[in-house]
Amino acid sequence: MVIRPSPPAKQGASVADQGLHGLLNGLGDSETGADESAGSDICPEGSDSAGTNVLTQVLEQMCQALRAPAGSIMLRESDGALLIGFTTIGAGVSAKEIRGERLAPGLGIAGWVADSCVPTLVPSVKSDPRWYDGIDAISGFDTRSLCCVPLMAEDRVVGAIEIVSDREDAFTDDDLSLLLAISPIAALALENSRLHIVARDRVRELTRLHDELRLLLAERETTQERLIHAEKLSALGRLTGSIAHEVNNPLQAVQGCLELLEEEFAGDGRADRLERYLATARNETTRIVRIMQRLRDFYSPVRGGMVSVSVGEVIDSALVAVRDQMRQQGISVICDYSATTAIAVRANADQLRQVFLNLVSNAVEAMPTGGVLHIETFADTLTDNEPAALPSQAIRIEFRDEGQGMSPEVLANIFEPFFTTKPNGAGLGLSISYGIIQSHGGWLAAESEVGVGSVFSVWLPAIGAEG
Repeated sequence: MVIRPSPPAKQGASVADQGLHGLLNGLGDSETGADESAGSDICPEGSDSAGTNVLTQVLEQMCQALRAPAGSIMLRESDGALLIGFTTIGAGVSAKEIRGERLAPGLGIAGWVADSCVPTLVPSVKSDPRWYDGIDAISGFDTRSLCCVPLMAEDRVVGAIEIVSDREDAFTDDDLSLLLAISPIAALALENSRLHIVARDRVRELTRLHDELRLLLAERETTQERLIHAEKLSALGRLTGSIAHEVNNPLQAVQGCLELLEEEFAGDGRADRLERYLATARNETTRIVRIMQRLRDFYSPVRGGMVSVSVGEVIDSALVAVRDQMRQQGISVICDYSATTAIAVRANADQLRQVFLNLVSNAVEAMPTGGVLHIETFADTLTDNEPAALPSQAIRIEFRDEGQGMSPEVLANIFEPFFTTKPNGAGLGLSISYGIIQSHGGWLAAESEVGVGSVFSVWLPAIGAEG
């Protein structure tokens, strides 16, 4: 008798199929019975043991109900092949275990049932052209009759269940109907086991990827720390070399003067030469002290004195210090604070004056033959090029000269400690100014064009209206 269930959809690899090999890789990992007569099942490590127990129980109960000595549940692979995954052998039956044996697509009666999705009862397998005796050759069991039904899950064939007997005509149509009726339970348990394994494997894969990502992030952090450390060492090396160079020159001058003084004391000791040597030594010593003081200022954070100040007043006080020099060089200054008269900043007035004085002095030195220095303040909103921590409302102060300008190469290094283009410069003025403005939560930038002049812009966070 042939009973036809609903035909399956087009077969192919599915989520359940992806878990097939995971289910089968654990063949023989555990036994549910105390002996062979109690049956055995596949229970891969970490798999759905409840599902595999259901499959074993279904197989055993069907063999008992159909008075059959043996049976098996086969799992269908994505290529159509069948893999024997669950078996049960009755007490007193002499047969070798066949779990893990594989049937090529369409091979044998079970292969035909899986391909055609047609349950079948075969009273005498020896006379059926579909019969394949390869499994009997392995197990030693002499199959004479069988009934086999496909296992369906969501219109897909996921396997087949086959009950065999060593007697011909051992099964009836009712037996086939019973097997067909019970097959959905086996199919559901099989599919659930597969889905459980797919989920388990995916969790393992995600865990592995997470661990790899964490390792990569740790390696990246370590690499960044090494690069930062290497850059710090490099910067320290450059700083040390620059300090040694800057301090060595006046020290050599002092040493030379002392040697000359020794010669003078050993000779006639002319007063004019003694005075000149001592003055040179004193000046060079003062230069060393000045360099050390600037270094201290460069590495010292702002300490106290942060009050509400008027930017215009601080600029005017800085201009007083260079008024005579500007007059001598024919430099005029045009100041415009009108846009920010109602806005104040919180700052250390002395340090802010030091910054403005440095910028004004640089502008004056850049115009040895005269010119105009424009100083203007603006109520501004900082762009994305500035640090994100700065508030949106700020005061921008521009110092625009008509001097010689700077090349791109010089402009790129002007804020580096000890970088200078002046014969007697220490190269610390702009570096210190940059640090002071940054410690105030502000920003210092420069633009320049050779033959046109330079513009230095200072941004400072505004704190509100002045009374």
